[in-house]
Amino acid sequence: MDRVDIDDLAEVLRAAANGDFSRRPKGVDAASLAAAALLDKLVEVNLSRLDRAVMISMRGNDASVDAAWCLRSMKEFSAAAQETAVSCEELSASIGQIDDAADEVAHRLSAAHSAASSGRETANESAKLMRELVDNVEGASERVEALVAAAGNIESFVVTIDRIAQQTNLLAINASIEAARAGAAGAGFRIVADEVRNLSAQTTDATDDIRGRIIALRAEAEEVSSAIASYADAAQISSKNMASIDETMVGLDHKVAEAEERMAVTRGALKEQRDAAMYIAGAVARIDAAGAEMLNRVHLMASKADQTVAIVSEEITDLAELEIEGKTLRLAKSDHVIWKKKLADMFANKLDLAADELASHHSCRLGKWYYNDAAQQFKGDPHFTALEAPHAAVHEAGKAAAKAYVAGDLEKALGAYADMDVASREVLRLLDALLLKTSGEARPAVRAA
Repeated sequence: MDRVDIDDLAEVLRAAANGDFSRRPKGVDAASLAAAALLDKLVEVNLSRLDRAVMISMRGNDASVDAAWCLRSMKEFSAAAQETAVSCEELSASIGQIDDAADEVAHRLSAAHSAASSGRETANESAKLMRELVDNVEGASERVEALVAAAGNIESFVVTIDRIAQQTNLLAINASIEAARAGAAGAGFRIVADEVRNLSAQTTDATDDIRGRIIALRAEAEEVSSAIASYADAAQISSKNMASIDETMVGLDHKVAEAEERMAVTRGALKEQRDAAMYIAGAVARIDAAGAEMLNRVHLMASKADQTVAIVSEEITDLAELEIEGKTLRLAKSDHVIWKKKLADMFANKLDLAADELASHHSCRLGKWYYNDAAQQFKGDPHFTALEAPHAAVHEAGKAAAKAYVAGDLEKALGAYADMDVASREVLRLLDALLLKTSGEARPAVRAA
């Protein structure tokens, strides 16, 4: 039976009690072998605990990241909903003002319609009076022409009288001659002949006066006839103009009536739009209220996720004190998800984060391991070599995102976060590949005490 090295076994167990599971007993006795098997089992159990804790931490942090983005989206949605509600209320008020203006226009159109109808009636009456005036002017023209014709007839009659007076005068002269021949016997006849001659002379004077008056009358009548003709032409033109005005007033009346109908339709549409705007405003207000409730629930969910992560982080902190193979690679996975969560909390305004507060890819846990002799066993491995570039990109993009966000350049910050997320996924993929090597033949031997 092999002798038990009590001191060696006690030293290994004391180291394990202090969290160092890297040592194994030197002896091959039953107690040493049992202790080694127990330590292997404890390593396996603690690795399983660490794997579960890291997985829960990653899932919890992922949930917190999703919650943070959801919080940001819900806040943006709430702000947009409030802006939409305000815009709808402003739109409703604007539509109300437009409706008031449309009501005023409708009243004015109604007044214009009444004025157009009244104007049309006035135009019709004026046209009627103008037509009567044309008829009267034409009648007056005909009467003036009749007067001129009558004056001509009178003149012919005067000519006849004048001729008769001249013949009478000749007869009176002949009678005077004959009375002179008769001597005393013809004295009485001579007196009569003188009276007849005097009467003939008066008749001639009268016909000359009448002829002058008739000539003046005809001249006046011709002037009156010319003036009446001018008035008749003007009256005809005025009559045509009044007819045109009447047509224009009819067209205006129709257009005003059509405008009234369209304005009535417009006011109906404005009322529908105003009702729709008010309905939308109410719906948006209800959506905003539902969004606020959802935002509270997301806050609660994020808080619970953070609490879960905090509890798991305590477990990870305890396990991180143990000297267990593959510990750094596992913890690095959790660290990178926590890194993402900090940035997501920054975007959700849950955390103030400055670029200079973020660690470089040399000073973080993974960086210290990567650039240290602790990672010597992976030197030359393609996955290990490929890890450096995305790991550096994670830190550079994260700092760029924080710097842009603080500067107010949200678009640039979101772009940098997206770059960081892509690089982080690649880091996690390469870490998983390296962890696979620690679980197989590439797993380094446990150091003997």
